[in-house]
Amino acid sequence: MQKNSDFSRCSLTIGLACAALATVIAGCDRIGLNQSNVPPKGMKVCFQCSGSDKAVCLTPGCKDGWVDCPGPCLKLSRGPWEHMHVDGHPDTDVWQRFHQVDGTSMSWNQNHVGDVIEMRAGMAVNIGKCTVCGGKGKVKCSVCDGTGRVACPICEGKGFVPETWTAFSNPKQKNPPNLIQLKDGRKIFAKIETRIGSRVYIRTESGKQEELLADDIVSTESGQKK
Repeated sequence: MQKNSDFSRCSLTIGLACAALATVIAGCDRIGLNQSNVPPKGMKVCFQCSGSDKAVCLTPGCKDGWVDCPGPCLKLSRGPWEHMHVDGHPDTDVWQRFHQVDGTSMSWNQNHVGDVIEMRAGMAVNIGKCTVCGGKGKVKCSVCDGTGRVACPICEGKGFVPETWTAFSNPKQKNPPNLIQLKDGRKIFAKIETRIGSRVYIRTESGKQEELLADDIVSTESGQKK
């Protein structure tokens, strides 16, 4: 009787555990469905961010979320850097030279990026790490807060865009396509890329580049396709 009772309790425990696991899995499935990338009616997944709602930060100088320190420290992007043969250092090092009032100079290599060099009484002095960046030479980009990612500029972080929008034609573009009317009656939906003299170079929706004569263009109508 004891063995049968133990077996029953064990079976009951296993059954309850399986039921609990099934409930968790079902809950995960429901959560997955609720969070799926199903566009609302009349919308589609953003072609720019593929529905992720994020894009690479294009703030000038931003690289992986970091920009040059605005402080007075040494930075590889500022000032003349040169290769020098210095005993005890590899020739691959780069150095920034500071000319001093006595005709000599002092130089610091790339390992001192983030240090502040000041001229005191005409002599170059390393006063230590920059208090702005802590000696890193970089600070977090204020636009993306150091993440390197920002809200997608096309969908504005929503992940979806209207079904009529395409990568070639949408109202967020700086260079929208034009409906170009030609003298021969043709209408071409294309982006005007550049004008050189009497020639106009356009890019069609298929990606093909074409050359037109400016005199053959009757009119252009921005951002519409008919």
